[in-house]
Amino acid sequence: AFTTDAAQLYDLTIFAGATNVFDHGRVDTDENTRTVSFSSMPDARVVMGPASREGNDPGEIRLGNVGDSSFQHVFQEWDYLDGGHNKEKASWLALPDGASSLGSLDAEAGAVSVKHAWKTVSFERTFSSIPVVIPTVTTKNGWAAVVTRLRNVSTTGFQIRLQEEEAADDIHHFETVHWVAIEPGATGANGHKIEVGHTGDVVTESNVFIWVPSNMSDSPKFLAAAQTYGGPDPASLRFSKANMGILGEAIAVHMDEEQSQDNETDHSAENVGYIFID
Repeated sequence: AFTTDAAQLYDLTIFAGATNVFDHGRVDTDENTRTVSFSSMPDARVVMGPASREGNDPGEIRLGNVGDSSFQHVFQEWDYLDGGHNKEKASWLALPDGASSLGSLDAEAGAVSVKHAWKTVSFERTFSSIPVVIPTVTTKNGWAAVVTRLRNVSTTGFQIRLQEEEAADDIHHFETVHWVAIEPGATGANGHKIEVGHTGDVVTESNVFIWVPSNMSDSPKFLAAAQTYGGPDPASLRFSKANMGILGEAIAVHMDEEQSQDNETDHSAENVGYIFID
């Protein structure tokens, strides 16, 4: 029988999210499917990009077969092009699903099923400042090339859609999109330096420079994505390295529109969020 003064023992488990659990790297990507292995983590969410600008034809990185310790990637040109592409450089980042932290920075990762219509994603947590969101398509349920577009990124969530080339019907199957969100700031985690920030609404079809942090090497891993929908024409973010002499190293980014319907590539200013990992 139970007595009111009997000592009782309980097991109490508090899950506060993974801390400093991540992996990252930089690889070559082209029209050929390539496999990347990484440190095993449960329910891994993987994002990748932007691609560099070694080849002039526009396109977007697409992932597949994402597991807890590997994924595949390919650079998919827009459908009006021939598909063959020069090797590009691109960085990737893997985090476990859910809320976590990288050093002193709050982070979160997830997956969402989305098509051509805008869909709202809500964070598990409320960030103290608007985070940088990096999304990547991880399936190929619809064969048409697509880019992810974001808008209304806030401390509590964001909206996302898929966008086909202008000459297409802009109707696309549901795809799984992985995303990571990290608050702006500078920190260290697992022996790596990390810096996260926004450009503001300044990135168009012309190059805008993002300075490599002075405490990092001249070739840190670089991830970025447009956080806004300032220009509705389908476009991917592309980057190139820029040695600015005594001023230091910089990454030049621009919005790279496709030309399936017309030759015009002017793009309204977008706010680009970026992540450096050294």
